[in-house]
Amino acid sequence: MNRKINLIFATALVILVFVASGFQVYALEEKSYKEKAELTVKIAENACLRLGNLINMTKANATAMQAIQDAGLMEDFEGNVSLYESGKGLLFEAMVKISNGDYSGAINAMIRAMETFRNAIRGIMRILAQAGIEKGGLPKAQGILVAVNRALERIDRIEKILPEGAEDIKELLNQAKSLLNVDEITQLLQQGNATGAAHRLAEANKLINEAFKALRTKAEEKMAERMNRFCEKLEKRLGEILENITEKGFNATDILKNHNMSEFRESLNQLKEGLLKGKITWKGALPQLERLQRVFEDFNRKAAVELQPKVEEGNPAIEVTVEKNTRGATVLLIVTVKNVGDAIVQFPNSAYGIIIEKKEGEQWVFAYAPISAQVIIELKPGQNGHVTITLNQLENGHYRVYVNGWSKISMAPVKATVEFSIP
Repeated sequence: MNRKINLIFATALVILVFVASGFQVYALEEKSYKEKAELTVKIAENACLRLGNLINMTKANATAMQAIQDAGLMEDFEGNVSLYESGKGLLFEAMVKISNGDYSGAINAMIRAMETFRNAIRGIMRILAQAGIEKGGLPKAQGILVAVNRALERIDRIEKILPEGAEDIKELLNQAKSLLNVDEITQLLQQGNATGAAHRLAEANKLINEAFKALRTKAEEKMAERMNRFCEKLEKRLGEILENITEKGFNATDILKNHNMSEFRESLNQLKEGLLKGKITWKGALPQLERLQRVFEDFNRKAAVELQPKVEEGNPAIEVTVEKNTRGATVLLIVTVKNVGDAIVQFPNSAYGIIIEKKEGEQWVFAYAPISAQVIIELKPGQNGHVTITLNQLENGHYRVYVNGWSKISMAPVKATVEFSIP
């Protein structure tokens, strides 16, 4: 019987932590009103479910109810049960508002529901403590309840990113959810069968891990396919450039030779073959693909310069500076690119063609490229642009920001670098 009383106290602690964390999640998320409302509904529903389980567990435990009665706290206990019912009413009100598209009103109702649940759980915890129901040795039961909740959240995250047709993964997750049935696990813990509850949790985690591995395999296969298609796209674009060169009366073979594009083709073919045969993982292929894309874009611009009549222009030049802020393992870079010449400079994307390179020995190797819109942008003389880059868990070492652009008139390459260190 003491086990059941201990479990009641532990469940109360878990719910209080859960409800408190719910407000933090809501405050940190920067989402639309609809997304905020849906997120808060989920948090409130989980809090409502767990608070309801706590109340039912307490009522089902004769020893606990007698202790509350003997302490003269039964009226207080029933008052907190009424608070719980009021919270359920606010939760239902919020759901109705969401269905009607009143997301702002839904959020307000949901926050009131969460506050009501929080007050109820605090009241019940106070009653349990005053009735002499001690925590005792409950870490195991408390840990199981917390772990079950985390496992269910993990399933939810995996389900949100499942690709179409992943029925095998869905089946694994459904089996795991069946094992993680909160009511059934709570019943096992009420019966003092923590071993049985822990076994169900362990089996569910095995299924979740299996599902995640299957999802990762599918993602890697998909990524390899996309990279192979990108290689084919580069080949096609190179062919179009060579046709254009030939049509304008130039010797395509000589131009390829002058720019070492035979090596580019060989590297591209080797990369495609490695991806198709599984000799290269998509992670291993990514730096190579980034490098080949830069080589191709550089050739494309230089070839365009050679095909155009010479045009008089000023002196294209850029300058790059970086401000570094470190927070734990995260490094925040604020990069400023300034046109310090007297000609317009263009860039291949909204991040000004920036890449981050790391120095290894005497060489600079690719480390990171910020995600950016693939649109040509330009800086006029005297203008500057800013890019904020977040780097997570990069190794300590010496790095540089490499900015790559070209003159709008002559297409001549314009480059600049600035170095920094981590930490």
